Amino acid sequence: MKEFLRACVPYLGRIVCCFLGIVAAVLWMLLGFWRALLLALLALGGYFIGLSIDNREKFRSILNKIKLIFERE
Repeated sequence: MKEFLRACVPYLGRIVCCFLGIVAAVLWMLLGFWRALLLALLALGGYFIGLSIDNREKFRSILNKIKLIFERE
């Protein structure tokens, strides 16, 4: 098993992206395009908020980053 995992390491990006593509296709078929897109956007937002928390950023700076996304120049 360890040899198999070592052999997969150079292809890890392809394996993960292929899996994510399959999950996206299944969600699209089950939920429809707009619902699947909303789910993906919410998951991406949660990922970035979690990343900020893991990096020990203050909650106020997280809110400022979110605010910057929605501000117009």
